[in-house]
Amino acid sequence: MPEYGVGQRFTKIYWQQQEQEESKRVFPGPTFWTLTKILPKANGRTGHWAYGILTWKGRQRMTEEKITGTHKTVWKVVDEVREDGRKKK
Repeated sequence: MPEYGVGQRFTKIYWQQQEQEESKRVFPGPTFWTLTKILPKANGRTGHWAYGILTWKGRQRMTEEKITGTHKTVWKVVDEVREDGRKKK
């Protein structure tokens, strides 16, 4: 990904599965991180620190936070999101 994926939205596979199950019951909105900053290692590889803005069940937090678990294989790129906060199908 260009720029280490900055600006891209990512979700955990578990969050996405939970959202699909709860959508049958009026789920308030999607949950994902919008990547804002990566601190790469000196050799140019992706570092241990990634920062972003969390949107939790449709509500976006106001501050940039450190994203934990970035090297785990539980992440998935989110499809485009509509203006109302729901994912495009």
